[in-house]
Amino acid sequence: MCGSLAAVRLTALACVIAALSCGCAPHAGATHAAPPPAAVPAAAEQLGRAYRVDPAASLLEIRAYRAGPLASLGHNHVIAAHDLEGVVHVNADVKASACELRIASAALTVDEPQLRVDAGAEFAAPVPQSARDGTRQNMLGEAVLNAAQFPIIELKCVGLAATTVKGQLRADVQASIRGARHVISLDLRYELTDTRLTVDGETPLKQTTLGITPFSVMLGALQVQDQLEVRIHLVAVCGAPSSASKPCA
Repeated sequence: MCGSLAAVRLTALACVIAALSCGCAPHAGATHAAPPPAAVPAAAEQLGRAYRVDPAASLLEIRAYRAGPLASLGHNHVIAAHDLEGVVHVNADVKASACELRIASAALTVDEPQLRVDAGAEFAAPVPQSARDGTRQNMLGEAVLNAAQFPIIELKCVGLAATTVKGQLRADVQASIRGARHVISLDLRYELTDTRLTVDGETPLKQTTLGITPFSVMLGALQVQDQLEVRIHLVAVCGAPSSASKPCA
């Protein structure tokens, strides 16, 4: 996917960042409006222990898939953010925990070779550098992320609920992108120690649930699949970032 694929990835990323920064489906795929921002408690006991996100160990990844009779002329794509920043406040009651994360739009990458290898056989075909550059430029442009005016994507936990699986939570995450707020819901697996927090999660995202028509050209002969995949791997290390946070053990 060169010229037309630039738009493909553009739509994919718009959707995907719309996934972790726009709106994803809770259980059945329907988006829901963002609730008012929750007030942040001031007391250290309420905030809980603060874990700073480790950008070097964390990754947000979005996978978009080609479709249509001429799909062989295009590529599947991997869009990624390595430089996640922020803090997770872990309360004694895990469901009362909170998180605030930030992603710089300009730090997003397109089709890193190693990430394509890690994604498996469906991403084995190499993508020319010119196509990667074109896709990224379109993605950051005014029509999609408008990174010049909105350089930061913000994520906040607005609701956590226990599931029947130990070490797993159902999370509602409010995402701010292009000045608009949306909520995405996903199941998160976590491992917690006194010094380290690891969180993993993934969720499917249908572009049409966001009111976006999947990209296609030549009467649908070449297109992007409606459903995308969003994955997050978050590593945070205990270290109180403010006097309001409970210190590490």
